[in-house]
Amino acid sequence: MGTLRDGPALLVGLIFCGRCDTRMVVHYQRGQGGKLWPKYECSRVKADYGGELCQQLSGICVDRYVTGLLLAAMAPAALEVSLQAAEQAQHRREEVDRIWQQRLEPAGYAADRARRQYQLAEPENRLVVRELEKEWEHALAERRRLGEEYDRFIAARPPHPHRRRV
Repeated sequence: MGTLRDGPALLVGLIFCGRCDTRMVVHYQRGQGGKLWPKYECSRVKADYGGELCQQLSGICVDRYVTGLLLAAMAPAALEVSLQAAEQAQHRREEVDRIWQQRLEPAGYAADRARRQYQLAEPENRLVVRELEKEWEHALAERRRLGEEYDRFIAARPPHPHRRRV
């Protein structure tokens, strides 16, 4: 294939002449600001036999065209990978929400249970009622703390990616 040299051309050693079926070479021209502009040339007949240049192509145009074809060919695969990544992100999001619900649910049960115990206590047992009231307030504070922590978590996480069905 030959030695690749420094330069911006993408298809060095890969293009063959459509007329004489020989490998085309890349030559660079310096443009404004010292930028290199590639040019693909079929110069085999000229180099070997002193003939005319078979043909030449603008490297910029050929490289852009081939890049477009490559990206178009890869688009369905990129879409599939993107959809899979979005699906995985949605599963992780649901898993995190499930874990949060597992943390919030017992706090709600504890607060509800403390409320019921307080309401069922006899008012004459002031010591018991005061202790049950403290437990109820503690359970409510814990439920509120977890709820606020969950709200901060929801506010800080990235917005939900909207999926469009194709």
